[in-house]
Parts: sequence; structure tokens; C-alpha cells
Amino acid sequence: MKIAQKLLFLIVTSILLTSCYAPLAVSNLTPLEKQEKKWHFGKEKVTNSHSGISVECMFHRSIETKLFFEVEITNQSDSTILIDPYDFYYTSYTKDTLTLIQFVHANDPELELLKIDKALSINSAKAKNNNSADLLNSTMHLAADVAELTSDKNMSRTKRSLSNQKQSIDNKRVYFANKNMSLNDQRNFWENNLIRKTELPPGYTLKGLVVFKRSPKAKFYGFNFKIEDKTYEFDYTQEMIYP
Repeated sequence: MKIAQKLLFLIVTSILLTSCYAPLAVSNLTPLEKQEKKWHFGKEKVTNSHSGISVECMFHRSIETKLFFEVEITNQSDSTILIDPYDFYYTSYTKDTLTLIQFVHANDPELELLKIDKALSINSAKAKNNNSADLLNSTMHLAADVAELTSDKNMSRTKRSLSNQKQSIDNKRVYFANKNMSLNDQRNFWENNLIRKTELPPGYTLKGLVVFKRSPKAKFYGFNFKIEDKTYEFDYTQEMIYP
């Protein structure tokens, strides 16, 4: 019996150990030399200007599988320009800078907002359906419990049952409310902090974040910000730092 218990303990322990999540590496991106750059509050700002348009790019941070950049675009030309973050992309390379790993577009804020709106709609429908199901379930349980109210013992049990049902309903409502709050926070972030598709008149500047999906195997990145028919490139090396 003791051997069986030990085996069971080893199996359970093995399952628990193999199901643990390892911390993700943090990306540290450094701009390559021979680029116009300067330090700004602990970050290196790289500038690329031509054709009357100036683009400034700073690597902000990596969060899980995303790379965040602070980007500032100034239109010093004589005409209005269209800025669409989906036209921004990177190419990533291995150590020799010749072997292409990936070609990746920046995250499209409009698509991300649509995904969040769909998730909000689904969450709202689930919350309403859950409320209806809870109401029906509570009514059925209450009818059954009332029919059994023939003694103090049954009354006590009925009170406990109603209390448990109320706690379960409250927990579900809190869950859906918290999820709704989280989704709205995400929506607010993508709506107000990202560079979105915009027509930028002469003499104006647009600032915001640009987000890319990370390439863990990349040693070098070439980030390309395509505006109208011009491309503004920023080159970085990537170091993967493990906790």
C-alpha cells in the first residue's frame, strides 16, 4: 500500500511540475550604430527624416510576446499624408543579418478594437444568459425547498441552500463584471494610446505607440514605417534576457 501511495505521489508531483509555466524572456532592443539617435529619459530615440517627414522611434518595452515602440511623426511637407500603422512592418534576421526569419506587420488598432468589441458582446450575452439560468434554477430550488418546510431542520437546510445559491450567483456576477471591466480597459488602451489610421496635415505631429508581435529567435530587426510612398527604417539588435 505504501508503494502505491508513493507512486501516486510521484505521478501527481510530476504532473504538477510539468504543468508549471516558465517565465517568458524579456526583450532588450538596442538601436544599431550609424543611426541618428539621442538619449531621452533612459531610452534611445532614433530619428529618420527625409521628403519633409520626420519619424522618431523609441523602443518602449516588451510585454510577454509584444514589442512596444513610442513613435512620433512630424509632417513638414507641403501636403497632407496618410498614416496607417498596418503599413508598418519589420523583417527579422539571425546572427548573420542575411537569413530572414519573419516579415511581420504591426498590430492594427482597428482590428484589435473590433476583437475587443466582439468579446464584450459575447461577455454581455453570457452574463444575461447566466442571470436567466440562475433565476430559473433558484425558482425551482425555492419551490422544492418550500415544499419540504415541515420541520426546523428542513428550514435550516433551506436557509443554507438559499445562502449558497446567492453566493454562487454573486460570484458569477462579479466574474462577468470583472471581465467586462478588463475588456473595457483594453479597449481604452488601444483606442487612446496607439497610433491609428490618420490623415496628418502639414505642420502637425502625431504621437503614439506602435505594437509588434515579437520574434524570439531574431538577433536583428529592421523596422520599416511606410508612409505614403516613402519608408523610414530603424535597425535594432535583440537580446533575450531570462528571469
